[in-house]
Amino acid sequence: MKKYPDNTIGLIGHSIINYPSPELAMAAVGLMAEVGVDLIELQIPFSEPIADGPVFMAANHAALAAGVTVKDCFNFMQQASAKWQVPLVFMTYANIIYKQGFAEFVAHAKAVGAKGAIVPDLPIDMAAEYLAACEQQDFAPVQVIPPNVSDARLKLLTKASKGFVYAVARTGVTGAKRNLGRN
Repeated sequence: MKKYPDNTIGLIGHSIINYPSPELAMAAVGLMAEVGVDLIELQIPFSEPIADGPVFMAANHAALAAGVTVKDCFNFMQQASAKWQVPLVFMTYANIIYKQGFAEFVAHAKAVGAKGAIVPDLPIDMAAEYLAACEQQDFAPVQVIPPNVSDARLKLLTKASKGFVYAVARTGVTGAKRNLGRN
């Protein structure tokens, strides 16, 4: 991933893999790449996307109902990374990684072109095996930093994160509110 000066904010695109269809999802990724986003997170659909608000949750469920599999998601990542130079990361949930095994998931993700992964429900205190697999594969474990994080935990998260940190604008699920508020 490209290096930015300190305190720089990058523009990150997001797409739920194969939603609303494989063709439209790939076209959306292409459009984001062409307009110059700094990075694109490709979300593996999951049945219980606890960090996602109602819109992303419905899209996850629709993709799963259409039959999207984890194998499809790895194929999608491989196709997208071959077409565009923009860095791509997976956004996924811990159960998907647990099912494959940490080392297996990371090695497979890297092999298909992912530069890293965002796993919002994998607490740093329980991520030693995942972080070791990421270190071994030179794969970026992107840590999610909430606005109410303690100073001690912030140091722990930023030390574990590679590539960038995902600073959340507000507590709660994504897409649930339109305004950020004063805090």
